[in-house]
Amino acid sequence: MKKSINITLISIFLTVFSSTYISAQDVRGPIGFANPAQIKILEAEYLIKSGKLDEAARMLTGLLRVVPADWRPATEKNGTVFLHFWDDDEFNAYKKYIGESSGKKITWITPSYSKAYYLLAHIYAEKRNPVRAEKMLRKAEILEPDNPYIYSEKGYLTRLMHNPDKAYHYYAKALTVRPWMSDRQKALALRGAGSVMIDMNHLDKAEKLFKKSLELEPDSMTAKNELEYIKNTRESYNKKYKNR
Repeated sequence: MKKSINITLISIFLTVFSSTYISAQDVRGPIGFANPAQIKILEAEYLIKSGKLDEAARMLTGLLRVVPADWRPATEKNGTVFLHFWDDDEFNAYKKYIGESSGKKITWITPSYSKAYYLLAHIYAEKRNPVRAEKMLRKAEILEPDNPYIYSEKGYLTRLMHNPDKAYHYYAKALTVRPWMSDRQKALALRGAGSVMIDMNHLDKAEKLFKKSLELEPDSMTAKNELEYIKNTRESYNKKYKNR
């Protein structure tokens, strides 16, 4: 089973990234997507989506025992900047940010160990183990302190711990922590902030945040369902007080 997953994931990456070289910007990637560490991260993502959290946690824990001491999310060598993007959305967002005339040489390489810590934190959050989740997020933040996903996950974890003010702070930070980000990163943070506003019964603010997220990810069922919830809550409230 594991071998078939590997082959499938590699095939997907070969299909998606076989034409990612952008000569106008001298941006290309990813390099090293088939290395053992990257394959483990991809497998872990697959397992998380399949609901096999314990198996994914074991895989990531094993991988993170051997994080290179000199690993950094961005390095420069001989005039080329090497960046460990988390996904193609982030890669494309950065290409758009640097522009056609930047003159920079950028290469996407893998794996991203900050992403591995983030994934493990998410597993612990889902398993309602906030202490371990927070520990993994701190490690991810130390490695890559400007990644929006990390602060959105901090917001999610803090919301689970019933601290809405702090949770909103993290979602707001996710939206401002770097000058560029993908629509997916923005939408995730906006939805998180909207959920916090619902928790605090600020339905008007929540509605605006979810609608703004739909401008970025129009097919998000999470945002649509939350907007439906807001609508039903208002109708129920109005009906209750109209009949008093």
